[in-house]
Amino acid sequence: MKKLLLLFAALWIIGAHPAEAMYRCELHGAISFQDTPCESGSQTKVEQAGKPPPPADPKSSRAIQDQLASYDKERQRHDAEYALRDKTAALERQRATCDQGASGPAPDPDTLPDDNTKPGGRGRAAAAAAQAAANRCNARVAELSAEVQKLRDDCAAKGCQ
Repeated sequence: MKKLLLLFAALWIIGAHPAEAMYRCELHGAISFQDTPCESGSQTKVEQAGKPPPPADPKSSRAIQDQLASYDKERQRHDAEYALRDKTAALERQRATCDQGASGPAPDPDTLPDDNTKPGGRGRAAAAAAQAAANRCNARVAELSAEVQKLRDDCAAKGCQ
């Protein structure tokens, strides 16, 4: 326990001392750092260890903020373009899937016989299942179309090309 207290006391004492000056000396192109002033004939620059950097110029700080805002706006525009592109591709794939699945108009289940035992016959149950699948497919196309329209509006608001 005593060792722990001594350790904390030593750390506290070390942290309590103010930062000491550091001298940057340049002599014949060689740079060295030392805690005493440089010899005559060399350039001296005093650097304070632990000293915070000077505050930034408010004008340059504002310019940086404006540039960051511009970059963020450009990123959002690109994100909107990519989202629109991806959703449009998904819509086209869904349409192709629906077109491929519907190799013609689905027969009316009421006009088909109930007997599925005839060769090549589809029966009412198969026709009803095909019609339900076509309805689900068309509903998904409608959902994707609405999402694409929403993304187009969002993209137009952000200045997409």
